[in-house]
Amino acid sequence: MPHVEFRSLTARPQSCSSHMLEHLDRAEARCFLSEAFRVLERGGVLRIAVPDLLRRARRYLERTKDADSFGASTRLAADKPHGLAASLKFLLVGPRHHWMYDAASLVRLIESVGFHDAAEAPPGSTRIVDPGELNLREREEEASTWRPCVRPLQGSSLR
Repeated sequence: MPHVEFRSLTARPQSCSSHMLEHLDRAEARCFLSEAFRVLERGGVLRIAVPDLLRRARRYLERTKDADSFGASTRLAADKPHGLAASLKFLLVGPRHHWMYDAASLVRLIESVGFHDAAEAPPGSTRIVDPGELNLREREEEASTWRPCVRPLQGSSLR
């Protein structure tokens, strides 16, 4: 994935990131969250949804026991590209997912940039005051985790 620049975000009271964070490497994910923290108003909410690695692993262990399906569901690796076009695409885009999170690792990352209250929200719920047409159950069947996190009312520095 090419370098990602997040400095163009504008100040807002709330925001949502759905199934995007896992497409960034660890440094890019931290950069994105730091920038989101910077531009959110104090008390603002960022709602994050990502595939939940622990839920997928439990599904594998308790239900399917199909390693091929489990590996494919993480989208961390893919078959080696064959042909020039496929090879170039892989060089430019890389694997579909660069990192997977479970609830605990996502909370650690979120809190490391200064957000608070990153408790899991059940599908269909949000702390965003007016979610408009935001699909609060997007990818529910894919074993996701939803984390609304809040920029504290006090303090403004990044960690």
